[in-house]
Amino acid sequence: MPIALTAALFILSILLVAAIFKLSSQEKYSSLKKIHREKKLGSLISAIALSWGGIQGYELLGQDFPSVAGIIPILTPTLIIGVYFLMDYIFTRAFGGLIIMLVCELFYRSQDFEMPVRFVFSFIGYAFAIAAMYMVGQPWRFRDYLFKSAVNEQFGSKLAGAITVALVVMFIPFVIAYV
Repeated sequence: MPIALTAALFILSILLVAAIFKLSSQEKYSSLKKIHREKKLGSLISAIALSWGGIQGYELLGQDFPSVAGIIPILTPTLIIGVYFLMDYIFTRAFGGLIIMLVCELFYRSQDFEMPVRFVFSFIGYAFAIAAMYMVGQPWRFRDYLFKSAVNEQFGSKLAGAITVALVVMFIPFVIAYV
């Protein structure tokens, strides 16, 4: 995937999380309070992330371990179906997994060019990856922040603002190097 597309998807994903926290307290977006358990959208995101991971696994293992790589095309659809029927908090877990994959791809693709103050880009990227790991491993934390931002509009606004500022600061070195 080209780096511009990876960066765009990552930015959209992070801004979606910020928008969820910001809008959850407004009455007309009250359905966002239940998004952490959204099964259909979560299954779609999960299918995208697992398919992407399956393709990468097949490419990486295909030359050295063809017997293992032959299992991946069978295992990936099975996992996608299993996630739908067996997982709780599918949206939160799948979205966290997608963010982790986007961060990894972004770091991999950004190695090709010299970036001033790369540590800022990397540090904030790792912070987003750790937050995404919490979304996968402990999805109730996302739910708790969502409920807190739904009750307290200032908390949701501050959290969304912090996420957006971190995203902007993260991409300043990226933009300098890419332009």
